[in-house]
Amino acid sequence: MSKILVVTYFHPPLESVSVIRNAAIIPEFCKLFDETYVLTSSNNFIKANSNPKILGNHETQDLNTKTQIIFTFDFRTLIYFFKRKNNNAQISEGAKQSLLAKIFLKLKSSFPFSIVLSEGSLFYIFLSTLKSIQLIRRNKIGYLFSSFYPLADIYVGFLIKLFCPKIIWVCDFRDLPIDPYFQNTYLPNFQDCILKFMLQRATKITAVSDGLKNHLLKYNPNVQVIRNGIDAALFNFERQPFEKFTIAYTGSIYGYDA
Repeated sequence: MSKILVVTYFHPPLESVSVIRNAAIIPEFCKLFDETYVLTSSNNFIKANSNPKILGNHETQDLNTKTQIIFTFDFRTLIYFFKRKNNNAQISEGAKQSLLAKIFLKLKSSFPFSIVLSEGSLFYIFLSTLKSIQLIRRNKIGYLFSSFYPLADIYVGFLIKLFCPKIIWVCDFRDLPIDPYFQNTYLPNFQDCILKFMLQRATKITAVSDGLKNHLLKYNPNVQVIRNGIDAALFNFERQPFEKFTIAYTGSIYGYDA
C-alpha cells in the first residue's frame, strides 16, 4: 500500500489564502495514495481572513484523510487571544508599518529566530516531528509532503528526513522564503546557506511558478513547477456585455522576475 504524510500548518477550516493550494492538493493525494495522513496546527480554527467563501468547496469537503491536530502556541495564538471577539489572528496592515512590527516580521523569517517567533514555533516543530516519525514507522509511510509557508513546515520536513532517510520528501513553495524584493530576512546570505543545507535533502521541490523555480534552484536542482488551478465553482462565467471596452487582469505585478 502507498501512503503519504502531509505536514501543513495551514489547513481547513482555517480561512486564509495560504490554505487554498494545500486544500486543492490533498484531495489529489487521496486519489493517488491508499492512505493520506495530515498533520496540522491546532490554530486551524482561527479565522485569518474575513471572507468565509475563500476556500470554495474545500472547507467542507469530506476527504478520506487521517488528520491529527498538533498543539500550537505561537504569536497567532496570542493575537487571537487578545482579538478573539473579532475571531481574527491577523496583524493589521496599519500595525505592520510600525518599526517594532517590521523588526518582528523580519526576525520571524530569519533563522534561528524563526524557530520561536514564526508560525508554528517550537511546540509545533517538536510535536509534529515526533508524531510524524511515529506515524511513518508504525504505518510504513513512504512519502512526505511539506509546504512553505511557514518555515516551521520546512524544519519539520528536514528533521523527519534526518530520522527517516528513506522517505521521499517533496517540499512545496507558493512563496519565496527569502524575498529579494521585500528583503524580508536578516543576513540573507546566511539564511540561504541554512535553507540549502536543509532543502538539498529533499527528493523534489515543487513551486507555483517558473519565477519561484529560478530562485529555488540554488537550494536543490530538482525543482518542478506545479501551477495553481481555478475552482470554477467560485465564479460565474456567463457572458456579461458592457457598453464600454473592458480589460481585466488577474494576478500580481512585481518589479522583479517572480
